[in-house]
Amino acid sequence: MKSSHYNVSYIYMNMMSGYLSRRGLKNLQDIASGLDISIAERGRVPLSTMLTLVESVAEATHNPALGLDIGIQMHPSEYGIISHAFMNCNDLREVMELSIRYTHLINDAFTLCIEKQDKNDITIALISANNMRTMIPLVELEFSSMLTITRFLAGNKHSNNVRILEVCFQHPPQTLPERYAEHFNCPVKFNQPTNSIRVASTVLNTKVCSPDPYIYRYLLKKIEEIAEHLQINIPLSKRVFNYVIKQLPEGMPSVAQAARKFNMSPSTLKKHLNQEDANFTEICDTVRKNIAVKMILVQKKSLKEISNHLGFSNASTFNRAFKRWTNMSPTEYRQRVIRKEQTKNKHHKKTEEA
Repeated sequence: MKSSHYNVSYIYMNMMSGYLSRRGLKNLQDIASGLDISIAERGRVPLSTMLTLVESVAEATHNPALGLDIGIQMHPSEYGIISHAFMNCNDLREVMELSIRYTHLINDAFTLCIEKQDKNDITIALISANNMRTMIPLVELEFSSMLTITRFLAGNKHSNNVRILEVCFQHPPQTLPERYAEHFNCPVKFNQPTNSIRVASTVLNTKVCSPDPYIYRYLLKKIEEIAEHLQINIPLSKRVFNYVIKQLPEGMPSVAQAARKFNMSPSTLKKHLNQEDANFTEICDTVRKNIAVKMILVQKKSLKEISNHLGFSNASTFNRAFKRWTNMSPTEYRQRVIRKEQTKNKHHKKTEEA
């Protein structure tokens, strides 16, 4: 989908303004004025506009790792009403569930989902509908702020219990890798197939300091109202796209299941999607393609595992679909990427030796 279809919360502007203020740097209003961008005090901002502003702030501060630093230095209250709901959750598991459910209120190009879970650990993936280079600061902000907030919620007594096992980014490092390791305090990998965080399942049992269940229920009701209002302005095709991504771990949903989710009949769902030049089968196909191309690069994953995860009836069906998407079999695609990586590494080695 086009980036023009996506919007983000004005909260990003507040975060950048706070970051500039703390560092005694140029006022955000001055940077925005030079770009002919109005500073929103509330509501939604087109993603394309926000990306232009973020890029300009990164240039003004000479800091390509802007998102990482904002997330490290932010105050948890900067996420607005969602922050206050976090502060009144019972434990970090409830915080995680709230984050997954309402990430789109901050940035509707982002989808948080559980990629893998067992009794020992859980992997949370951040799927971006827009993979432009300019999205990197927002991806890093998402992950770095996630850790800052959860440590705050655990309180001084239990903040050391909030430990991450591994962080993966699809992009290369934007500053010294040591800066990432210092904040996340775990192995941080770059140029990976997905953006993801892996934590021990026991971390999610950490209690939030002084929650109030009455305040939590009140805030949750308000957030639901905001989410319902926003749904009016989000194209149905995007809502279906996000729904399919979230349902995938439980199996590829049918058009009847999707229709029930959006309170309409299958024929009505198809009609509304058609009005947006989209259809349910193509949306499911796009979701599968995007995830398959990323998963195939994880060498430890077998083709059978990937096929099962994407809901294909057998490996042969998956192979045919992958060849239709890329003009290569999954094995050929994986080998080609490995060869390109080896050639790239050899080139770097020769350059260093020279």
